Amino acid sequence: MSHCRKSVRFHKLKIIYIFSTAFLFGFLVSPPGGFSAECPQPRKTAAAPQEFYNKANPLPDSPQNIESGQKLYREKLKPLSCTFCHGEKGDGQGKLGKGLRVKPRNFTCSQTMKSIPDGQIFWTIKSGTSSGMPAYKNLADEQIWQLTLYLRQLAK
Repeated sequence: MSHCRKSVRFHKLKIIYIFSTAFLFGFLVSPPGGFSAECPQPRKTAAAPQEFYNKANPLPDSPQNIESGQKLYREKLKPLSCTFCHGEKGDGQGKLGKGLRVKPRNFTCSQTMKSIPDGQIFWTIKSGTSSGMPAYKNLADEQIWQLTLYLRQLAK
């Protein structure tokens, strides 16, 4: 096995280990009574740098852009698709999300989503969060803006 393949395999195992540990730890310390999609949801992520925070989405709110964002959300992202933590419906109730101490964002809550600027969403996807969301630096800016459009649709 080449060094490159070993490195990729090690990286994949490392990601599986990190998410498995986070899930198990979150399951052990999560409050009794289960998990609910809180709305409105308090903000626990740091604010984006000022040059990003109030940036408007440059893409039109077209069916094509929203569909591209939906495809990214559901299946194309690495290391994990958004659905693993944020759920198929975007309500923060994904398989891994249920076990995390800090609840994933509930994108279906219009009260929460209307208070988050597009630039903040862009920055969060690109940079990740200290609460466990990975950074998706491999995505092109256009793809992140498409995801942002799709996430906005979930709150309508």
